[in-house]
Amino acid sequence: MKRLVALIVVCFVTTYLSAQEKGIEFTPRIGFSIGNSDISNELGLNLGGQLSVPISQRFSIDPGVSFICMKSSTENMNTLLIPVYASYKIPIQQVNLDLKVGPCAQFTHSMDVGGSAEIGVAYQKWVMAVNGYFNFIDGQNPSVFSLSFGYKFSLK
Repeated sequence: MKRLVALIVVCFVTTYLSAQEKGIEFTPRIGFSIGNSDISNELGLNLGGQLSVPISQRFSIDPGVSFICMKSSTENMNTLLIPVYASYKIPIQQVNLDLKVGPCAQFTHSMDVGGSAEIGVAYQKWVMAVNGYFNFIDGQNPSVFSLSFGYKFSLK
């Protein structure tokens, strides 16, 4: 058991030091979202941000947060989403294709846990992404699809 704990600590320290060499990036975003619930489809505005903590040249861990302002004809559907992505970057000429997948916490009517996926295209420091968030536990919270635009800032 002590060896396992030591191995985990070494992995985290190595990951942290590797991330410091390559630089952590922050990407504030704005865009549009549509939520699909039992009542109706709601269109809304999303605001948020995402960190990118590099593990290797093409792989990173990307935690984020998005606040989505949605309102249907009968109720307020504002949603807070907190995804944690495993991200893989594929360079294609002057752009990077960024494929992400991971768990997501969602707070609308109640707390829910689900999965999320994102496909993004980055040109220099500009990012355009399409996201999907799907809940697993609470059927009252909507599944959400988003289109967002952002700009990367280096935090190093």
